[in-house]
Amino acid sequence: MIIELWRKSIHLFGGIGIAVLVYYVDNITAFMLLFSGFIVMAILSSAWLRGVHIPLLSSIMDKSVRMPHAGVRPGRGAMEFFLGFSIVTLAFPRDIAVASLLIASIGDTASTIIGKPFGGRICRRFNDKSIEGFMAFFIFSVAPVALLFPLWTAVISCLVSAAVELHSVQIGNFVIDDNLTVPFASALTLSILSTITFI
Repeated sequence: MIIELWRKSIHLFGGIGIAVLVYYVDNITAFMLLFSGFIVMAILSSAWLRGVHIPLLSSIMDKSVRMPHAGVRPGRGAMEFFLGFSIVTLAFPRDIAVASLLIASIGDTASTIIGKPFGGRICRRFNDKSIEGFMAFFIFSVAPVALLFPLWTAVISCLVSAAVELHSVQIGNFVIDDNLTVPFASALTLSILSTITFI
């Protein structure tokens, strides 16, 4: 659980920091920065697998990798986070990209911190996820999104995102990480709801 808290702290504060950055730069600059993050994480992951030590970064990786996870590339979640949001910033308006970042970073962190220790009390876990985690994702992500969009838009988009995070998406033997599915689901939902004037 200590490793999970460390990972989610990076996920939370890193995500909020990136959201603030994306808010103040144009979409192309945001895409370049996020895609650069994806490349850096891919290089760091490869270096870590080969036992190459990179000052500071390798120490962060040592504390962040969940072991044992045979067949799962270290840093995969971070790589998919950067890749997913680099595409989202290119495909959607800036306010939607920022809101999606907030939903993914705050909601996912809350769902893990609350869902892991307290999950399964309301009903049985499924796919290693819980209703408690789903509720935490939704509750904690609504408020920041409501700062950027009308309340009902925030409520619906966060519900959809929490539902997507709750269910694993699998193609064949490959499980698509929620660092990819949640950003696209939240951005697409916000984009659709933004065209409906009464919401």
